[in-house]
Amino acid sequence: SLIKIFFYICFFIYLTIHLVDGCISSRTLREIAQKLFSEDEIFINSTKTEIPKKLTQKKFFESIKICPPEYESTVKCYNGGVVKCKFWNNKIVGIPFCHCSRDYGGQYCDKPLNIAYLVMNKQDTIKQPNDIFEIILLLLFFTSILSFFIYLYLMKRCTAKNNFSLCI
Repeated sequence: SLIKIFFYICFFIYLTIHLVDGCISSRTLREIAQKLFSEDEIFINSTKTEIPKKLTQKKFFESIKICPPEYESTVKCYNGGVVKCKFWNNKIVGIPFCHCSRDYGGQYCDKPLNIAYLVMNKQDTIKQPNDIFEIILLLLFFTSILSFFIYLYLMKRCTAKNNFSLCI
């Protein structure tokens, strides 16, 4: 019965880790962290009955807008595309790019030789990051079961001799 209990404990540990890894994504953790640590206002003396004072922080934000006319860019957009720039606190950062019309679905309105672009890989070449984690988890699972059986064997062998201190 101890073996069954140990097996169930190991199985539930494996199942819990697998579910947490599969269900809680990095996006969910990022959203939780943003909700907890990026509050706009901090209340001081909240135990008093008066209205609390608010401290506000200036938030830095990024935005994507049409590049200003005085900003010279070598990017030429075609088929209804518009040159847009990324702004950070009202300053242009990054490489200008073509924002395409809806008719082209946001693609192929410019010549990709003018800007940096990404090439998609085939679907079968993309590796899942969880494969290595599952292999390591299974190895830990079987190692823990094997060590438990070795422990039971040593306990049975040493208790028969009544000389437990020499076995360990």
